[in-house]
Amino acid sequence: EYEVEPALIAEAKAIVESVLNTFRKYPRSKHWAEKEEWNLMLGWLAEIVFDMTLNQLRVPHIWLHPLIQNEKVRRREATEPDFIINGKTVDVKASTKEKRPKYFHVNKDRWLDHKSDYVVFFWFSPDLKHAWISGWIEGEKIEGFPVKKLLYSPAFEIPRTDLKPIKSLFELLKNEKEVKK
Repeated sequence: EYEVEPALIAEAKAIVESVLNTFRKYPRSKHWAEKEEWNLMLGWLAEIVFDMTLNQLRVPHIWLHPLIQNEKVRRREATEPDFIINGKTVDVKASTKEKRPKYFHVNKDRWLDHKSDYVVFFWFSPDLKHAWISGWIEGEKIEGFPVKKLLYSPAFEIPRTDLKPIKSLFELLKNEKEVKK
């Protein structure tokens, strides 16, 4: 696992809080249900931290910012993957658990409309003071995992043990960049 620096988490939380403060001013009709808003906030937090980590490691990338895609999500339309790195698409998923999760989940319906080349999994401590990038997996393997019915919808259940170390994804993307030169 790759432990995220606390300073990155603090900065990312400040950005998310700023966005949420603006969002709180919107009429109630523009809000999501409370649990959905929490999930969106957690996803944004993971994306911001991943963006900052890529910047620290000097990995050139394009972040398809979630606020830009928000209206597509509201209309239940397909959205773009979270990042494009050297022509490959990367989706970031996040979870909060008191202990390391044994499984990560990818919403089945969204995945079928929103596939990516790679999926990166984060987990945050419940107080959001600590974060780890648990690993990644090739997108083509997602549909091979069993489906579990979760609170909102069915999801592919990916065992943590099936994830590859995040450093190997950074190396893979670095090597792809060098090949393209």
